Amino acid sequence: MSRSTWWRSRPAPWPQAASFGLALWLELERAHATAKLREAAPPRTNLALDLGHDTHIGAIKSRLGQTNQDALFFHQHGPLTLLLVADGISISTAGSGNLASALLVQAVAARWEAQADSLINAEDARIFEFQRRALEDGNTAVCQAAYSLADGDLDNCIPMGTTAVMATIRGGVAYLSSVGDSRIYLIGRDGCALLTSDGNLRGDWILAWQGGHPITMDQDGAALTSYVGHFDEAGQPAALPPAQRAVSLLPGEHLLLCTDGLTDFAAPDPGELCALIEDTLDSAISVGQACRELVAAANAGGGGDNITVMLARLPG
Repeated sequence: MSRSTWWRSRPAPWPQAASFGLALWLELERAHATAKLREAAPPRTNLALDLGHDTHIGAIKSRLGQTNQDALFFHQHGPLTLLLVADGISISTAGSGNLASALLVQAVAARWEAQADSLINAEDARIFEFQRRALEDGNTAVCQAAYSLADGDLDNCIPMGTTAVMATIRGGVAYLSSVGDSRIYLIGRDGCALLTSDGNLRGDWILAWQGGHPITMDQDGAALTSYVGHFDEAGQPAALPPAQRAVSLLPGEHLLLCTDGLTDFAAPDPGELCALIEDTLDSAISVGQACRELVAAANAGGGGDNITVMLARLPG
């Protein structure tokens, strides 16, 4: 039984239900064993990650003469690899989404160039601090540019902004930071797992529900509550804290960073999307080809937004 079929299956009559239950139990046991292996995985040095990426304006937006507001950056420095994907917010009157994502990339790249050497043997907390400060640099750059473009008066303007997902990989460990609704997935032998939460109203509702707090879903759930380009109530640049976590990568696993142009259009639901990602990685001859095929799938599914995909594979 394929993973995509398992996701969609309804409760089966006996004895099919017993067979389904056994298959599910075996899957859970294998996933539990993989989690233990991941926790015990020793640091690995001199890793040469396989990297690939692709980006597209989106089929619909290209016909409307719009721009690609996504941006990406990656760089390998000795045992370190930095990956960054950003999705500029399209609704703004002080600046633009493509300018915001470009300014973020420039800010992160500048801090990376200045501090990458110091991160090679740094403590984990230092890597997370680097990512947080790099996003703060980007927030300041985006806010200052928006303020300048509004001639110093943002009262009647919508300042530009951007999402961001960032991964710093060292010794087989990926240190992740995210703001907004761009995403990071881990793909391994047990399937495809989402590692980030969406920084939007829908994500906030889920967290509130999990915490047992009442929620009122009377607004657009896609509205961002976390982004780069945030001002405080006094009108000063004030970076929002990123969600951060670390995860060990096992040999042969992939880390996928993407914008919502992929997640919204490549497949009709999360199960189908994970099945698509897994099948694409299984059949593609390289991570670069896999990125192109995933972007093509999002365009085939409507292509209603900019699409960016970046993949990193741990050899083995």
